[in-house]
Amino acid sequence: MEIEIRKVVYEKETINVTFPYYYKYDLMLDDCECIMFGKIENVRETIIQITDNFSHNKMYEVKTKRRAPSTPNLYFAEEYRSTEDEFLAAKMQAAKVILGA
Repeated sequence: MEIEIRKVVYEKETINVTFPYYYKYDLMLDDCECIMFGKIENVRETIIQITDNFSHNKMYEVKTKRRAPSTPNLYFAEEYRSTEDEFLAAKMQAAKVILGA
């Protein structure tokens, strides 16, 4: 009996990354809009996640984690590249909520 299977072949690629590196990722959820904005520095990553459900209740989540300088990251792909301005705009939105402004 012959059965057809599919294989995923991972390719290794060396890329040059300049820190800080900014990324944006839309989680594409069915029941809400959820976007992550990230800033990757040499030894730290900061993530701001903004979730807006269809009742227009926005939630903000801010995470910071340590990372090894050479740690690979999915978001280094060109499709996720963002700008400092987008990250700072998300940071200001979250800060307004946290500070009660």
